[in-house]
Amino acid sequence: MFIHPRSQARFTWREKLIAGAVALGFALPFIPLPDTAMTQMKIITRDRGNPTPIKFTAETPRSVCRVLAFSLAFEDHGTGEYRRVVCKQALSP
Repeated sequence: MFIHPRSQARFTWREKLIAGAVALGFALPFIPLPDTAMTQMKIITRDRGNPTPIKFTAETPRSVCRVLAFSLAFEDHGTGEYRRVVCKQALSP
């Protein structure tokens, strides 16, 4: 059972429901759905110490690629550092 550390009382059904909804919300983008197409994820990054960009690719479900593209992309105009994530449809074998 879930026990609150201060009061030693159990969580109410409402608190359990909210915690479950939050956990499901975080996990949902990473759950592969049936008929979800695989996507080629292309990542381009440049650090301050390396003048040439580093490029690599990976194949992931489209939902995972979109989440990572949103959360990992940044650009710092002052230092010239950046990271870009591009989701492209994977080629059929």
